[in-house]
Amino acid sequence: MSNFVSGLAVAPVLLLLAACAAGVGLEDDYEAARGATPEGQAFNRHLHADYMALSTTERGEYDWIDSGHFATKALSAAGDEQVSPDPIYSRRLPPDTVAALTEARKQLTSALEAGARNRTPEAAAESQTSFDCWLQEQEENHQSGDITLCRERFYAALAQVQTDMGRPVAAASAKLDDGYLVFFDFNSAKLTGQAVATVEAAAAALKAGAATKVALSGHADRVGPSAYNMELSERRLEAVKQLLLSAGIKAEQIGLASYGDTRPRVTTRDDAAEPQNRRVEIDLLK
Repeated sequence: MSNFVSGLAVAPVLLLLAACAAGVGLEDDYEAARGATPEGQAFNRHLHADYMALSTTERGEYDWIDSGHFATKALSAAGDEQVSPDPIYSRRLPPDTVAALTEARKQLTSALEAGARNRTPEAAAESQTSFDCWLQEQEENHQSGDITLCRERFYAALAQVQTDMGRPVAAASAKLDDGYLVFFDFNSAKLTGQAVATVEAAAAALKAGAATKVALSGHADRVGPSAYNMELSERRLEAVKQLLLSAGIKAEQIGLASYGDTRPRVTTRDDAAEPQNRRVEIDLLK
């Protein structure tokens, strides 16, 4: 028993020493990044500044690991290296957040690959760093205000990228073989920033001649009474329809069908909150 108790007493000390050692090494990375003078392309100069801001924020919260991570990315940007958004698998995320973050990253990389780094460097850099911020905060999952702030900054910056690029950059990533998927938050018919980008991508494809009509189908997950879920899916349909109309699609080009919780994308038990089932599907018809 005495050896066990001694072990318990020593363990926190060892963890503290390890944390201090890690902090010293990461502090060196932070100082190197802070002292770097970026001289490369504008996108990387903005990345350096934005990643340093993230690093400084995490440093102030004594999060040495994430501060060091963002400082390393800032240092690479200062060296005019290509710095990519963090991959989804680099973080241990709550399962119900993976789909939205995966789609957001696809939209971001689609924009970057379409030339956003050169054509709209400041907004593109803010999109990337805000995404990495959102990913990091979502992994921690205990500061809802910070999660919301990073997510909203991401979508605002992405919207600016779309405006600067003159076209919806989310089209390729949001498109399925047979159309587009628009996802909704729990018990909501409000279009998120991601959802707006997806609907606008479908509208652009329609106006470009990819189809002559669209068929919308509304769906809900299996939480709550079926009658309510039917009504909720109808409200989701209406939200998508109204955005299509505002994008220049004619009412006679839009077909509507509501299915409530009867056609899940992911099969679940009753009362299961499944993000993939809270959706409107947009099918493009020739």
